[in-house]
Amino acid sequence: MAQSKSQDEQSTTKKEKAIYKVFNDSVHGHIEMHPLLVKIIDTPEFQRLKNIKQLGGGYYVYPGASHNRFEHSLGVAHLAGKLLQSLKKNLPEGLEITPNDELCVQIAALCHDLGHGPFSHAFDIFMKDFDSSWKHEDVSVKMFKHLIEENGIKEIMGKENENWDAFSEEDFMFITELIQGPSNSASEWPYKGREKKKAFLYDIVANHRNGIDVDKMDYFTRDCHHLGMKCNFSHERFITFARVCEENGETQICMRDKEAMNMYELFHVRNLLHHNACQHRVVKAVELMIMDALKEANDHFEFKKAAMDPKRFVDLTDDILQKILHTPEKSTKVEKAQKIIKRLLKRDLYKFLGAKTFQPQELKHLTSDEERKKVLKTWLGKIQTPEVGSQRLKLEYFKEVQIKFNYGMKDKNPIDSLRFYRKYDPNTPIKLSKHEVSHLLPEKFAETKVMLFYKGEDKDVEKLAKREIKYFWNDLDIFSSAIKNSRTYMDFTDFSKLLEKKMVTAQEICEVFSNQGFYRFIAEETFKPKLELVDNSELQKALEAWLEELEQQAGRQKIVQSAKDFELVPYTPPESDSSNLYLKYKGLFREDLDKFWQIVGLGPSASDYSFREFLCLYLVIAKEVTVRLLRQGYFLIDEKALETDKLTRLDDRKWTTLLENWLKDIQKQAQRQQFRFTANNFKVVSYHLPCQTEISKVMLFYKGLTEDDVEKLWEQVRKVREAPPAKKAKRS
Repeated sequence: MAQSKSQDEQSTTKKEKAIYKVFNDSVHGHIEMHPLLVKIIDTPEFQRLKNIKQLGGGYYVYPGASHNRFEHSLGVAHLAGKLLQSLKKNLPEGLEITPNDELCVQIAALCHDLGHGPFSHAFDIFMKDFDSSWKHEDVSVKMFKHLIEENGIKEIMGKENENWDAFSEEDFMFITELIQGPSNSASEWPYKGREKKKAFLYDIVANHRNGIDVDKMDYFTRDCHHLGMKCNFSHERFITFARVCEENGETQICMRDKEAMNMYELFHVRNLLHHNACQHRVVKAVELMIMDALKEANDHFEFKKAAMDPKRFVDLTDDILQKILHTPEKSTKVEKAQKIIKRLLKRDLYKFLGAKTFQPQELKHLTSDEERKKVLKTWLGKIQTPEVGSQRLKLEYFKEVQIKFNYGMKDKNPIDSLRFYRKYDPNTPIKLSKHEVSHLLPEKFAETKVMLFYKGEDKDVEKLAKREIKYFWNDLDIFSSAIKNSRTYMDFTDFSKLLEKKMVTAQEICEVFSNQGFYRFIAEETFKPKLELVDNSELQKALEAWLEELEQQAGRQKIVQSAKDFELVPYTPPESDSSNLYLKYKGLFREDLDKFWQIVGLGPSASDYSFREFLCLYLVIAKEVTVRLLRQGYFLIDEKALETDKLTRLDDRKWTTLLENWLKDIQKQAQRQQFRFTANNFKVVSYHLPCQTEISKVMLFYKGLTEDDVEKLWEQVRKVREAPPAKKAKRS
């Protein structure tokens, strides 16, 4: 303890002797900077950050977002120092924070963004087109080394003086590790700059344990301040209640248990910032234009080479657009870049066509840019019209952008990696359960938003693409890639995990999917107010008008023959001001469908499973499967449950043979035109739940109706509702 006190006194003495410089910050007020930090600040490499906007293209959308990486870096260094001072008050016995520990952390905080290029993260995306391994953190380390060597600071740091101890090689390694993160080493402790007992120091600037660090705390507060948004997270409370605890021989920063909601608020603010500002659709349009201008001008300006050379990288700032605009070079590519910049200055931006949010797993089949371009190309070919042909729908005119929103740890809850402590036991780290925090917390922590932009200026193309964009979302869906193939049989077991939802509407879903004789659910629509004034005869007329409209479409063969093959069933949930209208199909006889299952090898007992206690979950997934296949033009005509081991004996070829045998069998009976088709018109889908793997759900779909076809029916129903009601006869 005597040695620890001596070092603390030495640290205090050095701090008293050091002449700190005061900066007046727009967020933190008056902040003090150590003289060594001031030497780093007063260099061309660091001053360059004044010309790089913090939010990149966000300044073109939010006039207040004029703050830059320079002031953010000062703020991060300030918060790192404040947090270290707070942690020093309650360190575990035998643990200390030396003066050089403190300076190394603050230097890393100050220099962590030196590697950002023009327009911040937009330049990262631009560079990854050339080098997929590009990371601005790696360039920050390279720029830091260049900065201290070019300006003679490394030599100064290597000598002890009245303000700091001499920096060792371990200290320089420690700074680079704080900026760059852990190595890919397979060893238990991936760092060399500091030993394992000082692991908590690595959580301050860039926290790879749970994402809670002073970098985020500054940019959340600063961005909200300049954007005019409210930031409900309090970094002051975090710094006040932060404490170092030890778990399994490794130290980490822990938080007081009562601050759990404040920590969730941190990630909630992060999500709001990205949704409302960083990934705003107009911001993305602006940044796409900036990146396209850089790509066109790259041959002349050689941005890639400049980014790899610290001496040239100093000149890469947001001013690059003006350099491109006013360069005397008149090559074709430079002129294209200038045209894009002029469009940007005139606010003639790329056109936003639409956006849709997916679960990350729903897009896992699109692993590369080429696969996404293939989907886009297929969609463009599908939406062509005689007026707008392929020459006007060129692939290079369209850009699909995938944006990943999360809480900083992909689909995981970062708070699960944070440890807390109790007031009465401050040295014991604990993990809080959900019931100790709140039941009103997020259930999912990641989503992917897909945006589609049109780069051209053809109004007809823009109008067509906006009108037909729903087919693009349909083609992106993971079910689309599974359904659009020549296979008859598909196992949807893996997909069923994507379709599990809350059972709040299980009763309604059971109502929708209840087997009423040989009826089968196709689709549903909600009407508000209730359908009290619409009788069955009016619904029957709507069905007849709908089928007449479908028959007028040339070349459309249907399994259905008349309105008698369908039924519209209204259903009003209790205490509701709206009605659900269900479309059901009854064009197949029960005995025909029973013959299909008999040919498959299922006796009458197969329908007796009823799914028992798993009924609701099966129905939830079944409804989602039905909806997804309807989008692809298939509607459900029957479903069964059978033993999974029987199902595994049937491959795609056998299913095709079974369908062909079934069609031949029922065609031998009385002439029914609806069975003039082949097995290619059918799809068989199966899945089982993880909780009941011995039973599988098998669903038989027929290709005949699409989502658009069904939408035309709802339009007919709306016309019935809009018609004036018939006058009632007066009572005598």
